[in-house]
Amino acid sequence: MRAECPPQLQGRIAKIDRKADELVATINDYFTIARIESGDMRLERRPFDLTQLCHEVMLDYYDMLEEACYEVDIFVEPEPVYVCGDREAVRRILKNITDNAIKHGGAGKYLGIRLRRSGTEAVVEIEDHGPGIGSKDKELIFSRNYTTAGRKAGSGLGLAIAAKLAKQMGAGLQVESDPGMRTVFCLSLKEEMLEKS
Repeated sequence: MRAECPPQLQGRIAKIDRKADELVATINDYFTIARIESGDMRLERRPFDLTQLCHEVMLDYYDMLEEACYEVDIFVEPEPVYVCGDREAVRRILKNITDNAIKHGGAGKYLGIRLRRSGTEAVVEIEDHGPGIGSKDKELIFSRNYTTAGRKAGSGLGLAIAAKLAKQMGAGLQVESDPGMRTVFCLSLKEEMLEKS
């Protein structure tokens, strides 16, 4: 019969597991960014429903946000909004931005996602009500390994990957921030007009 680990040891084991997971995620991020920069990551551009993808991404976070007592606002066009791009790359961009909003803006306990049309573009906005980003940091926020919260808060690769994927697809990615009030990341993609059969 195997003896159970004492609680103190269980806590240490859980911490080691978390650190190992973070290390694997960081290595994967470095691998991803290296593939993008070398041109080895080929993105497939084809029409897809951005409305559906926004719902899927928010659903991935629903349980965690509910458990953490977040206020969540979702304003998404009711009908499909088609854009041309690599669906998995756009998913990665939205998830990286959302992860960033939760990690750095979590103190505000708010997450908003909006999908709107602007001229010939579809724009996804992800908003948090955390401490915000100063003007100096805004210039560097999409740089590789840059983070506003010190070494313990991540590798600083998530937003760099998002920016490189967006650029490779010809999409726009910007950030607006009123420190102490709100931060909004905006991803804009060319809307695709599908012919009705």
